[in-house]
Amino acid sequence: MIQRILFKIFILILILFGALQSYAQLDTIKFAKPLNIDLLLTGNFAEPRGAHFHSGLDFRTYGEGKALMSIAEGYVSRINISPWGYGKAVYIKHPNGYTSVYGHISRFEEPLASYVERLQYQIESFSVDTILPENLLQITKGQIFAYSGNTGHSAGPHLHFELRESNTEKPVNTLNSVYKIKDNISPTILSIVVYASETELKRIVADKRIVGTPPKYNAGIISVNIANNEQISFGLEYVDRMNNTHNKFGVKQLKMWVNDTLYYHSCIEKIDFAKQAQKNSFFDYYYYLNFSRNIHRCFIEPNNDLEHYMSIQNRGWVNVKSDTKYDVKIEVIDYNDNSSIVECELFVEKNEHENTNGFLRWDTDNFLLTENARLEINTGSFFDNETLQFFKSGEAKFSGKYTVEPYNIALKSGVEISIAINEVAEKYYDKLFIACERKGRVHYLKAKHNYDYLTAYAKVLGTYYVAADTTPPKLTSINLSNGSNMSGISEIKLKMTDDLSGIANFNGYINDKWVLFSYEPKNQIASYRFDEFFPEGGSYKLKFIAEDDCGNMSVLERNFTR
Repeated sequence: MIQRILFKIFILILILFGALQSYAQLDTIKFAKPLNIDLLLTGNFAEPRGAHFHSGLDFRTYGEGKALMSIAEGYVSRINISPWGYGKAVYIKHPNGYTSVYGHISRFEEPLASYVERLQYQIESFSVDTILPENLLQITKGQIFAYSGNTGHSAGPHLHFELRESNTEKPVNTLNSVYKIKDNISPTILSIVVYASETELKRIVADKRIVGTPPKYNAGIISVNIANNEQISFGLEYVDRMNNTHNKFGVKQLKMWVNDTLYYHSCIEKIDFAKQAQKNSFFDYYYYLNFSRNIHRCFIEPNNDLEHYMSIQNRGWVNVKSDTKYDVKIEVIDYNDNSSIVECELFVEKNEHENTNGFLRWDTDNFLLTENARLEINTGSFFDNETLQFFKSGEAKFSGKYTVEPYNIALKSGVEISIAINEVAEKYYDKLFIACERKGRVHYLKAKHNYDYLTAYAKVLGTYYVAADTTPPKLTSINLSNGSNMSGISEIKLKMTDDLSGIANFNGYINDKWVLFSYEPKNQIASYRFDEFFPEGGSYKLKFIAEDDCGNMSVLERNFTR
């Protein structure tokens, strides 16, 4: 027995030593800067972004066109070009076990530029996602390979930078280890939320705004009424700031003590892309969706398996007694080890609170049926047990309308919605989709036919109904009229929009030869920069074809000279 215990301790020591050794290695590797300017952040590692944690650092570039340099020797291992996401992105694999990622690039430097263009013409596609062999595009430390930009899902010019473990593809934190950014500002604490929970369900019992200045806050006395069988836990709203910027950032660690016992400790050093949806369990989805507030929960829901949790007691829930005061302390620590602490006294009063019946368990399949519609919720779709209603709420042109309430429940994986189509819908058979409406916005859900039903996978809850997209994309020439002389003009620009299902494919041809049009959804511009294939001194015909996700197609044709 003693030998087994000693063996387990030995294994734990080896694991801890390995983790510390890995971190020390990252701390001692001499990486170069990706930009030859003073590094200033507009976004930091792991800050909450919509339905995910931010997976890297956003460096301010003060516009487009700043030279991007490899932070270490290696080779270009992947090129990913898309109108969405990181836009134009380059992955460089280094022999030290890490891969650096550079997103939102405007253009590439040679020889990378020629390789990418040849590949795009070879496959006749603007979008590219390709893995490269080690001996193709070698790169040296500090070598310029591209220039910063604003491509893809980007709100302004900047460099999105990641450092990933090559073997796991997990982005790792590089703040205060690889890159030291001036920051002596402690996090600002905004509010504290109190939750009560029993076996089946949890609820909010207090939400108190905090007035104070970092690093010390006192929320005074918070009184709560809970049922005899309920436990309590907390949530904290905060923001972090850095020197020389007005941007708001996330924090690295949060710790919660009740009567000097540490119940909760989270620390984010790595991100697993496969678990990004769990950001909406780590932070309270109800507050985010309804009030745009990020409330960091100090407890773990049953179906949350994030690796950010360090020291946890009773999953962060505290057993409390009636008519008793509890001393609560919560500390937030940013990525430069600045910290702030809030303290309060929790006074507990108990009563016979009655929870809503009819909850759905997270660890079993659930099927909700109503007139001509079905909602399928597979095991593990929820993070915790939830109460849910599914009912017919009205009529649409092609089906009934079906509503899920409440809609502000975070999903770990999506649900399947099936709706019967009516006779009117039959003549639009190939153009049908399921619309998900919530908060005044309509989301397109790609659907498949299942006899007289239409079925779609939904990542969010709301009001669902069958709709049809029969309108093709709209194409408008910006600088090319029929018969135009394009001499001295470097590129053709078109405006490309779609009202429902979105642009799925686009292709441009000049004199029947495919040409490389790029597309930026944020400004709805498709553009082709004249290259060696079409020199000045000729007559040309442009044909541009755009297709949306429901198969509607538009064609724009123009004759021109240059």
